[in-house]
Amino acid sequence: MHGLKLQAGRTRSATVATCYLMKSRNWMSNVAWEFLRDKRHQVILRNAHWRTVNEYRRFLDQNSVSSRSGSPSTL
Repeated sequence: MHGLKLQAGRTRSATVATCYLMKSRNWMSNVAWEFLRDKRHQVILRNAHWRTVNEYRRFLDQNSVSSRSGSPSTL
């Protein structure tokens, strides 16, 4: 992960970093989280953050299906 600084962030920045890994590497949420957790042991994702991460994964999946079917994608 080059250029992404978490500082002392444990929850919100971990949420953003997990979502970034999901998008940039097309990883599922648990894979992105395990990668992040291996690099930064102090990070935490609470229930609300997991909901956000999983909602973003659904968004990425829907967007991927839409773009393959020829529909315009949105960000």
